[in-house]
Amino acid sequence: MLALEGLRYQLREEQADRPLRKALVGLVPPRIIMGFTEDYSKSFSKSEGSGKYDRPSVQDHRQEHQGVVRDINETSITNLAGAFEAFVQCWALNWLATILECEGRTLNKEERSLVDKFNPLLNKGYLPNIHTIFSLISGVKESLSLMPHTNRDPITKTPLDKPIDRDINAYRSILFWREYRNCSIHSSGIVTTKLFEKYRHFFDVTMESFRISLKPMTRLPYHEGTYGAMAASHYRIAKYLNDILEERSRGRRGHPESPASKTTENWPVPIRSRPLFQAGDHELSLAWSIGTDAWRMAEAKTRKWQM
Repeated sequence: MLALEGLRYQLREEQADRPLRKALVGLVPPRIIMGFTEDYSKSFSKSEGSGKYDRPSVQDHRQEHQGVVRDINETSITNLAGAFEAFVQCWALNWLATILECEGRTLNKEERSLVDKFNPLLNKGYLPNIHTIFSLISGVKESLSLMPHTNRDPITKTPLDKPIDRDINAYRSILFWREYRNCSIHSSGIVTTKLFEKYRHFFDVTMESFRISLKPMTRLPYHEGTYGAMAASHYRIAKYLNDILEERSRGRRGHPESPASKTTENWPVPIRSRPLFQAGDHELSLAWSIGTDAWRMAEAKTRKWQM
């Protein structure tokens, strides 16, 4: 993205009809210019006179740039929404394990229901989504609803210690970006009536500085800053979830060094993943995670799970 923006900036004063190959001289190594412009030309139609591909101009590049930036933003938002949902699912399993390992009690009805939704023998291949998880784990949804969706007001840039209003909070931010992602994937990138009616106010307030708006049955609006806004909100929420998990598990879960004590607040990227269950964790969960298929079949039969 930075490279694309840098090139666009360098070409900002070039005449629109100037051949792109000539405009790139001095900005890009010659061998790269040749290969890039040759491949780029093949996306154009052939000239009726010469039978050769038309040569792209600076204006062609500017128009293509807008589409590329949009595609990158759309893909990034879609990927982050999926990654965050996977994170919440892993977090929920750690939360349930903490109850069994550190609180010395059995799971309540809602927690038991959540366990069943993770059970591959009972869930018909569908893992619980974010809304289901936060509805079945007591207190988390309520806490997120009292948190601001980001660290600073999107207009005044002043620090936030409470939501802007009751409809713009951390929990609504999760649901909004999830629905935004669903429109991108399942509705061909079109703003659905559901997205517009449920989240128009949220979008108008949080995206006001980008000067974009939602309009039903039009393409999802994107701006260079939309991904950053989403990432900032989700990072804040993920950190909160890990912090309360770490506190509740007494440091045994909720950070990359677990079950050992945490020694730093910053870890190298990518972080090396550790098994969800290790020696000393909840015994039956550990046994299931490392057991053979035959052992799992026998255990499932004992518990009368349908195979």
